[in-house]
Amino acid sequence: YVGGLSGYMTGRDYVYERNFNIGTVTATTSKAAQVGGLIGMGRPLMNDCANYGDVTGYNSVAGLLGKPGNALSSTYNISLNRSYNVGKVTANGGSSATYGNITSKNASCNFLTIDSCYYDTSVSPATPYDEEMSGSGVIGLSHSDMVNIKLGGAFVNGVAIYPLISGYENNEAHSFGIATILLAEGEKVDSVASSFKIGTPYGAVWTCSSNLEISGNDVSLKNTTEVESATLTLTVGELTRTYNLTIQNSAYSGVDGLNNDGKEVQSVKYYTTSGVPVAEPSAEMGVIIERKVYTDGTSATRKYVPKF
Repeated sequence: YVGGLSGYMTGRDYVYERNFNIGTVTATTSKAAQVGGLIGMGRPLMNDCANYGDVTGYNSVAGLLGKPGNALSSTYNISLNRSYNVGKVTANGGSSATYGNITSKNASCNFLTIDSCYYDTSVSPATPYDEEMSGSGVIGLSHSDMVNIKLGGAFVNGVAIYPLISGYENNEAHSFGIATILLAEGEKVDSVASSFKIGTPYGAVWTCSSNLEISGNDVSLKNTTEVESATLTLTVGELTRTYNLTIQNSAYSGVDGLNNDGKEVQSVKYYTTSGVPVAEPSAEMGVIIERKVYTDGTSATRKYVPKF
């Protein structure tokens, strides 16, 4: 039993309200089970909570409650309300493992209610149990929707931050959990072609490589070549997190308009960075190598990131 706040609590009427975890929760022993971002196993009454740390175990692994305790009678009500998980959830138990971004399955729990509990699908995709519970209060959202979700009076929204739990406005640990980057729609960290937003809650300090420029909540691209690596680092007190980005100069927009050199193109071929031929490049592939052969026998090669 492993949890960011509690490993094991199977009493009743234990209230968890406005609690959060930013730490990585990992159960390393073979077949470790009941692993949760907040609680490993229990019967909590959870309201307005959040998990920001990654969670890893063997079985019964989840972002908030690893596994609900047995509840065969209404004496043991379990409820998860207005809470969210933005940590990555991983179960190493193979196809038989049960895990979820909010909680996992317990066939001996008949009195579990979930209302308005969300997770970031760009961080941790939906699991089979998430999909099973999608009509019962477990809701997956895109990163931008997760940042902007309105969870009620216990939360405060801001620019490029996950919902801030009211009361923690001046808490550095909480600031570290909620601060994030918000890229332009359709862009990913390995294909950034537009300026974007960063969250600046209490105590947050951002630094970057020379090919980026920070101004308040805005980050602009300053690269001079087609594709470059860039770094963006968040520091809050003694806590740090670095984002590794691949940025594209806005002067290069993809395949269209490449024949402005005045030469007649005989053929164009595309490859991944590992040399695998590609018929139709797309943004999901990341960096692409393009080789053009001209009718005069010359050729040109470049790297770029497709926009679509």
